Amino acid sequence: MRRPFSLFFQMSSDIIREWAVALRSGEWKQYRGGTLGSSLEPNSRCCLGVLCEVAKKHKVIEDYNVNLESLPYDVWRWSGLRNPNGVYREYLWSLANHNDGSARGVPQMSFEEIAKLIEEKQTVLFRTDHR
Repeated sequence: MRRPFSLFFQMSSDIIREWAVALRSGEWKQYRGGTLGSSLEPNSRCCLGVLCEVAKKHKVIEDYNVNLESLPYDVWRWSGLRNPNGVYREYLWSLANHNDGSARGVPQMSFEEIAKLIEEKQTVLFRTDHR
């Protein structure tokens, strides 16, 4: 279900802050399986799955399939990320690959490290026309 257009233009800085807090909260166990989370472990999400949970809280989406490998379209557009996998450098350098540690040469990161990266790389991770 599509949400009102105005929801897509919430300030990215608010989303970044809330996402970083959620990653650091300890509420979510870090899932490293190549998808947004695990249906077998309800509190297990990758870093992008945690963003989906933030989006649910804001009623951007009602629910999502944890077996997806990238963000649902509505979450991607709402968040202001340039790419639904959080690519910020070359193709392999993405938040998803930092979470999973599955790409050669891309270091695996904890939620704390990913939250710090999101805060530090805002200008390359997020669209500037979204603010």
